[in-house]
Amino acid sequence: MHNRLLYIGIRYLAVIFLLVAKLSAFSQDRIDSAMTFLSEKYPQEKIHLSYNKSSYLAGETIWFKGFVFSGYHLTDISTNLYIEVMDEHKSIVCKSKFPIIQGIAEGSLSLPDSIPEGNYFVRAYTQWMLNFSESFQYIQALKIYNTNSQKKLQEQAVTWFATAFVEGGNLINNRNATVAIRLHSVGVLPLNWSGYLVDTQNPSFKINSFTALDENIATTNFIPVSGRTYQIVVEDNAGIKHSIALPPVLLKGVGLSVEQTDTTLSFRIDFAENAINQKFKLVGTIDNDIVYRYNVKNIDTVFTHRFSTKEMPKGVLRLTLFDSAYAIVAERLCFLFNQNSTTPIFESVKTNTLPRALNEFSIVTDSSKRYLVFVQEATEQNNLIENGLLSACWLTQDFKNKIQGAEKYFLYPTKANKKIIDAILITEQWSRFNWQDILAKKFPYIKYNKDNYLTFIAKAVYNKKPLINETINMIVFQPDSTKQVLQAKTDLHGQFLLEGLAYEGDAKISYRATGRRIVLDSVKINFTEIEANSVYQSALPKTADSLVIPSIAKNSISQKPIEQFDFNQIKETNKEVHELKAVTVKTRVQTPTELLDEKLSSGRFFNPRSMIYDFVNKEQPVTAGTNLFNWLKARVPGDPKLTSYYIDEFLINTEDAESQISGLGIDIVAMIKIQGRGATHQVFIYLKRGAEMNANVKPLRNILLSGYAKSKAYTQPDYSKPMYKNWPSDTRSILYWGNSFQTDSASEPYKIQFYNNDKARQFRVIVWTIDDNEAPQYFEKILNTFNP
Repeated sequence: MHNRLLYIGIRYLAVIFLLVAKLSAFSQDRIDSAMTFLSEKYPQEKIHLSYNKSSYLAGETIWFKGFVFSGYHLTDISTNLYIEVMDEHKSIVCKSKFPIIQGIAEGSLSLPDSIPEGNYFVRAYTQWMLNFSESFQYIQALKIYNTNSQKKLQEQAVTWFATAFVEGGNLINNRNATVAIRLHSVGVLPLNWSGYLVDTQNPSFKINSFTALDENIATTNFIPVSGRTYQIVVEDNAGIKHSIALPPVLLKGVGLSVEQTDTTLSFRIDFAENAINQKFKLVGTIDNDIVYRYNVKNIDTVFTHRFSTKEMPKGVLRLTLFDSAYAIVAERLCFLFNQNSTTPIFESVKTNTLPRALNEFSIVTDSSKRYLVFVQEATEQNNLIENGLLSACWLTQDFKNKIQGAEKYFLYPTKANKKIIDAILITEQWSRFNWQDILAKKFPYIKYNKDNYLTFIAKAVYNKKPLINETINMIVFQPDSTKQVLQAKTDLHGQFLLEGLAYEGDAKISYRATGRRIVLDSVKINFTEIEANSVYQSALPKTADSLVIPSIAKNSISQKPIEQFDFNQIKETNKEVHELKAVTVKTRVQTPTELLDEKLSSGRFFNPRSMIYDFVNKEQPVTAGTNLFNWLKARVPGDPKLTSYYIDEFLINTEDAESQISGLGIDIVAMIKIQGRGATHQVFIYLKRGAEMNANVKPLRNILLSGYAKSKAYTQPDYSKPMYKNWPSDTRSILYWGNSFQTDSASEPYKIQFYNNDKARQFRVIVWTIDDNEAPQYFEKILNTFNP
């Protein structure tokens, strides 16, 4: 009996150990599973916009380049970028939606000429971003001037304030502490400031003094003692002072500090009065991925370790120290600079500093990268790096506090600038996700799904009832004369989804229901666009400018009279360009059918022995409502199984040919060509385009769908054309505003041409590249005639 009880006890004990082991394994995987779920289901986006100017006149056009990132890489999540310009009361003065193509959106916004002078705010977001905190949407102040406004923008004197943060979060008794001091202001920060550390019980004695590393940050070190209270005093060069109380000194706690090189990171954990052999876990994350982990036992008062960062991705590294209950006891942010970039090669440089002269150069490109190129007058301020692309991707768009002049840290990653970023990150907290929330499986509620360009919900109605379970054939005639052949099937409510369209302006959709007993003219389809509309709820950023009535009437600050003149000049030139558009007329004598064949057919499908049915210039033996597929079968010789069908020279899947062609109305067909030999033939169906598209089209089977707003072409004068000869002055600061491009092969040169303004003698060439990891890089080169 005793042995039996012993055996049962051993069995139960084994089961308990097994359960404990499983629970332990589950606990060890809590962080991994939470991060995996977060990364896969809840990736987050951020936006950066670069403008052609830093401020605008009412009525001007804002040209922009938009970059949408997911983490540190161009997004593959969203396809639509929403941009709004709001006044200080959050009233929208203009808004538009732009397609995101491989993470980049380009376009323009037209400002109304009636808006008064003031501070306005550009808001940008994607539909997916609406699932997360509004604080991570793009919101940027923008000055807009108006010479007719009574009130004018004037910069006001604004003060600054300071905050202080302990590295790792805690002051530990008798352990060395690093404190970072950060300045904040809606205006310009003082360049020169300093401070000191005091014990509040003896404020006249300075424990330590410091000077600012730059306008944003300073650091100091000391060894705190329990029972004392400490204070930081900050003073600028104008004598303005602020005091900051430091947190209390702990007798029991954990401290975390780090030291970096370009390829390694060392961390130090200070334990004070903690239970011996207590277990801790250090986890390092970049974006939403775990890149480092280390299990630590409290076997001594200090634990140090070093690891390599050489193979880790570039970006903000978040080091979090958890105790055995998964509570955070210390945390530290730092930045990894370990990504090398290759400088673009410039060749065939031909510059001429004469006014309005033609200049050109070529960039040797890499087929795996995309490029954007800009040329500025070198003496002008570089607006493109004022709020730069690099700092937006790697730093500023992930944190809510303003960092003044952050782009210089990434343009010039010197040892001093790396030290500054490290100090700034002591003062920040990673707020893209909260550890305790995701460990408790508290994730954002997904209200908005990922989008797919222009998307419409369509509802088909027949005899005033939903047309259910019916196949609908559609032809989308896009404004650029391209066409798409689409097919959908209605559901039990007569609805279907039309998505993935991308065009500017209005597209005409011709549709047909394929049911044999349906009277085509009685089918109506209503299309409703699905798009994100969200009212901005948060407070707008504060600015250093306010509107006042000047005592002496004068133009707005920072606004030259010549700017208004050039603005009007550009408007007149654009009008002239529009009026001078010419139509090229071919003079070779051809029959109308030959002209139609030349217009619609590409050379690779030309065959002089083709049988052509011209539906534009000739009456064909076919009536409206005829099944086009059956009509063709009677006219195509050879074996039907060996016949290939094309719509606008796109091959149709053999299985879908009958349904797609049967749904085409005769009134939208321009021409049919039949060619081949023996048993094998090809049938080419060409649809009407342009003016022909509207011929004989019945309104009940067609509808116009509005697409993306048309963006204006950036005004870059071509002085070889007469229309630009009358420009009395050219004071452009941006001489070339390029669209993104990518070449087909490595080492292929891409030629850039631009015309000089009236006074430039040197040219600043700015190149943004998107590398094969979808991360941005920046390069700058000064070109002149003496040193190309």
